[in-house]
Amino acid sequence: MRYLVLIPVLLLAFWQPAGAADRSQPDGIFGPLPGAGPRGPAPAPPAGPPGGYDGRSDFFAPHPPMLVRDFAWSYVDAPKPQEIKVHDIITVTVKEAAETNAKSTYNRQRNGQYTAQLAQFIRINAQGNLDNAAQNSPEIDGELQSRLQSTGQVTESESMKYRIAATVVDILPNGVLVLEAHKSIVDNKDLWEYTLTGKVDPRKVSPDSSVLSENVADLSIAKRQHGKLTDSTKRAWFIHLYDWIGPF
Repeated sequence: MRYLVLIPVLLLAFWQPAGAADRSQPDGIFGPLPGAGPRGPAPAPPAGPPGGYDGRSDFFAPHPPMLVRDFAWSYVDAPKPQEIKVHDIITVTVKEAAETNAKSTYNRQRNGQYTAQLAQFIRINAQGNLDNAAQNSPEIDGELQSRLQSTGQVTESESMKYRIAATVVDILPNGVLVLEAHKSIVDNKDLWEYTLTGKVDPRKVSPDSSVLSENVADLSIAKRQHGKLTDSTKRAWFIHLYDWIGPF
């Protein structure tokens, strides 16, 4: 009976755990086989997918959270921001609208009354003596009334919309882009000139190299027209002079 108890104890004492033995060399029950070389370090298990279960670690152990790109078949990486350099072309969409509505009313009224009586006044009579010149006590009675009323109303609406290609002429130390654009159109001796300058944050530039004018800082827009169309609507110099010096 004692031998039956001692045999299992001896087997447990000389038995090595399976995880501590080197799988690259076959071992016997009681240790390495005779003639086997020195045992090296156990090879590391192959790395599993990032953020996923590798099949060897504990399934219930905490793992990093999985991202959408780890399991989604239709996942597409976000486009990288493009690098803009000097002399690159950026299309500016000018879309400016302004509306002004003003109304004013002015009303002024002034009333005044004046009454005066001349009771005595001196004069020199025919004998050369002083005499009363106001024997009948003349009176002055007057009333002044003035009223001024004016009403004014101004309604103005402006809109401008076009697209123009601007050149990056400089890049500030903080990365802000300095834009400058020129555009001219000639049609049957009529000339239209467009100019634009301003600064824009490169993060406001879309992937197709375009930006809205509302995102441009220090924006300066100029539009000039020359030709017969402008001349036909221009006031004559005499009318312009009359409007300038006209008192009414």
